[in-house]
Amino acid sequence: ATSGPYPVALGRLTAPGIDTEAQAQGRDLSPAAVDRPELTAGRWVRPGRVVVERGFADALGLHVGSEIHLDGRPFRVTGIAVSTAQCFYPVSTPGVIWVTRADADALATPDQRVGYVLNLKLAHPSSSQAFLNRPASAFASATLNDTGSLLNDWQGIEHSDFKVISVDQKVLLIASTL
Repeated sequence: ATSGPYPVALGRLTAPGIDTEAQAQGRDLSPAAVDRPELTAGRWVRPGRVVVERGFADALGLHVGSEIHLDGRPFRVTGIAVSTAQCFYPVSTPGVIWVTRADADALATPDQRVGYVLNLKLAHPSSSQAFLNRPASAFASATLNDTGSLLNDWQGIEHSDFKVISVDQKVLLIASTL
């Protein structure tokens, strides 16, 4: 199964007391076959409305109904969601928000072009490593991710997510022991 390709644009997210970079992923209004973030509050994207990844929303103090600006354009937070299909990295990485495809495309500039994300669900998930190891010469001009690959499999995403929470896990273990 597939979903996408979805446009992804970097933009400046501002609101009272907030000025940070965000990764805006354009999505369809209807449910995706693969990787539909799970809403924990509110509703899914609509034109002029955004859904913010829950950890990012918590860090910024955003909630359903908050008004934000992306590159100066006003948006209303209509939902908060979680997704296991993203690699979440340290704080220096832009937080994830979901917008409509048209809103993501509108964030593109000559200096910040739109990239694309395509989600695949393999018939045989155990073959994901072999799929990742295929030559990527057709993508030679694309930007590679931090692992030097254009592709992430579910095990790689799981590993990246675990690295983020492993520090918290160690702190909690020490504190509970004390």
